Amino acid sequence: MAQALAYEPIHALQRAVDQKGSQSALARDIGFTQGSVWRWLNGTQVPAEAAIAIERSTGISKAEIRPDLFAEGVR
Repeated sequence: MAQALAYEPIHALQRAVDQKGSQSALARDIGFTQGSVWRWLNGTQVPAEAAIAIERSTGISKAEIRPDLFAEGVR
């Protein structure tokens, strides 16, 4: 059986939403729509530029949100 990752990208994204208070608030802060945030939470991959914007807005590592692109430094 494969070992589960210590983190999941969806959890990092949900933490960002929780930190900002809503999907709409996060979307406004990062320059995307609430619909985009909803889609990301429901399975669409977060674009690299959005992961970078989320990191700038919340401090949540872009590597947690997109480990396939920014895995360096993730434990």
